[in-house]
Amino acid sequence: MVGRWLFLPLLLSHVSAQSFSVVVPETTVSGQLGGSVTLPCALSDNLDVRKLEVRWYRPSMYSSPALLYLNEKLDQSIADIKYQGRVSLPGPLEKGDVSLKLDDLRSSDLGMYMCHVSSDRWYDKNNVSLRMQGKAEQ
Repeated sequence: MVGRWLFLPLLLSHVSAQSFSVVVPETTVSGQLGGSVTLPCALSDNLDVRKLEVRWYRPSMYSSPALLYLNEKLDQSIADIKYQGRVSLPGPLEKGDVSLKLDDLRSSDLGMYMCHVSSDRWYDKNNVSLRMQGKAEQ
């Protein structure tokens, strides 16, 4: 009887992460060349994402993401080299905030970004478009 109850906390932790929605409050964000911008993205119900996988990527670039958060840390092993040293997750991750901060904006950064969050049982994604202000639009 005691053995059955040992797994209850583990089961309860998986139940809370079984299903969630990726929420993007702004679908288009503007930034200045050379500046910084935050692409907003969060999980419904402010679910703690520290044990989940967070992947920010451009369409058709899933396997070479701008940012990959895995095993409670940023993983640079497959990240697109164009973004190294320029991307971060300012968080707070424990409150479900997986917004992407992108520094030193370049004209090649404009376009669509996918915010993809997954657990071992569920995933969801949403997109944000980055446009540039200033000289890039002339």
